[in-house]
Amino acid sequence: SILLVLNTLHLIPNNIDHIRVVAKCPYVFMILSQGQLLKSFSRGKMTGGDFLCATVPPQGKWIYCIGEDGIMYMFNTLTGKLENFLQVSDREIIGIAHHPYLNLVCTITDHGQLSLWKP
Repeated sequence: SILLVLNTLHLIPNNIDHIRVVAKCPYVFMILSQGQLLKSFSRGKMTGGDFLCATVPPQGKWIYCIGEDGIMYMFNTLTGKLENFLQVSDREIIGIAHHPYLNLVCTITDHGQLSLWKP
């Protein structure tokens, strides 16, 4: 059995049966509410490549994940492919959120630096 440190869960507004699970590991998982694995997202980096946090916009088409390396990774939830990435900090990111109406992502570091991004 594998023990994962769970960071966040995301319920998807347009599909309440799907849950995105972010654990301190190199994968983000999409599971059904019954627990079956549907899809996993990975950037392919196995060492030093754990995800710390993530956010999902209200439409649910993307998942924005922050890695230990300070990079925001943008996955298409329909295809599971990594579509883009952006270096957002050289500090540890401790939180990420998506604006409810605009295409705007907010990150915060361990030193309180708040940044806004248009992915």
